[in-house]
Amino acid sequence: MTYQYVYTPTFHQFSDNIIIWKSIKHHRYTYDHHYRQGLNIQYPTTSITFNLIALHISMLLSTILRLQERPSWKHRTSVLLPVLVYALVFFMISVLTNLVSGRQLNIARLASTTTSTSPSTEILSEDSHYITSTMSDDCVSSGKNQIAPSWCLDTSGTPRFIGAGSDDIHRTKNGNVAEKKYRNHAGFEKCLANKHIILIGDSRVRYQYMALAHFLKTGQWMKCADYDSLLVNHTVSPSCFLINEHLHQPITWSDWYISSTKLLQHNTKQQELCDCRRETAFDPKTTNENRYLRRHTPFGLVQVTFLQNFNNELKFHGDFPPFSEFSLPTNRTNHRCSPGLCSHPFTYISDTKTAMAEVVPMLRPTHVFVDVGWGQDLDDKEFGCVLDRFRRQNPGHEAAFVITHPGTRVTTRLRRPFRGDSLPEQGCNASVFDRFTPTNGLPNSWFSDDVHLLSIVNQEFNHMMLDKICGGPSGIATENNFPK
Repeated sequence: MTYQYVYTPTFHQFSDNIIIWKSIKHHRYTYDHHYRQGLNIQYPTTSITFNLIALHISMLLSTILRLQERPSWKHRTSVLLPVLVYALVFFMISVLTNLVSGRQLNIARLASTTTSTSPSTEILSEDSHYITSTMSDDCVSSGKNQIAPSWCLDTSGTPRFIGAGSDDIHRTKNGNVAEKKYRNHAGFEKCLANKHIILIGDSRVRYQYMALAHFLKTGQWMKCADYDSLLVNHTVSPSCFLINEHLHQPITWSDWYISSTKLLQHNTKQQELCDCRRETAFDPKTTNENRYLRRHTPFGLVQVTFLQNFNNELKFHGDFPPFSEFSLPTNRTNHRCSPGLCSHPFTYISDTKTAMAEVVPMLRPTHVFVDVGWGQDLDDKEFGCVLDRFRRQNPGHEAAFVITHPGTRVTTRLRRPFRGDSLPEQGCNASVFDRFTPTNGLPNSWFSDDVHLLSIVNQEFNHMMLDKICGGPSGIATENNFPK
């Protein structure tokens, strides 16, 4: 909406300077008020300039009327000339001041608009969506000084996985360093915009989701206790309890659900729902955690959903998607349970295979990443065909991937459902999101316990996932790629 204020004084008001001056002040106040409110205002320069002219004309008329009381033209001239000079100078200064002020306000408005929508300008530049990570050529090409198998520390103090699948690493001209491009915050928003990503899996998939949701909100990756062993300057993020619930005080799951959901909110830009409950005595049958994230970006709406899958079982409550809208009407907001308190009966419970056919399509995902959980009821190759069938029966869904379990601490001896393992070739040539290879043989300090990884690897997982969704960075020279 555009506001234009025009004040036209009548002739009898010319002798009333106070009325005209109040009108000018009204224009100033009205513009400043709406400017602060962020409204689209057309600066009323013409109207204010006209009022200034009216003000000075009235001053001159008033002076001329008073001159009639003077006894001679000599006395009249001695009064009139200074007034005329004063009026002319004051008029010119006022007009110039208003014009300059108007231009400055317009410039400030433009600058404010540019700042508030700066991600939009990045749409024009593909390079602005990436950062360049620089690493030692010796580390990348010959494995010297690697901090973990196929992991190098870049010049910013960030560990980077350079193993199989890192085809976009290339040497610089001087040959002393190697470079790899990673998406920055704008790159993540652009890649995920107008898509709905669904992550299905156990707590290890949950923490990848939590790291992604936190990065989307803050634009910064968490640095947690796994950085302590790297001997680089860092500050442990207070948000690390998102991927290590043991850091949260008090240590109750209900409180953790409440605090984590609250932390991932960002006014009108980002909202998250948590259909969550967990009893003190853990029981996979009664435990549930489905999270639904929406983020509004200059590129479009980002949707990311995490669905818990422990023992090959997915559970849904009717007051959450897909059985209810993400945003409930005002008269129904009290019908949705709070995080940690969702103890009412489930609307839908089924195994992963059935849920992929009946419920997951209702969420309208574009990409699905599925970990079958701990259960062994579904053969790996059979599940690959389940995903392939899901993709073919839902043309709007662009891709589906089987998620492998990541590696565990090298000192841990766990049975296969928990132990990291590379999956065999999938049935129906289903795509695989390999989280085992980057995590095989990692230092124990990169884990919060035997099976859960901290910030370093979850950051890398999310970069790898976006490469699966949107492809690797464009514009990377390929002739100097390192051999796998």
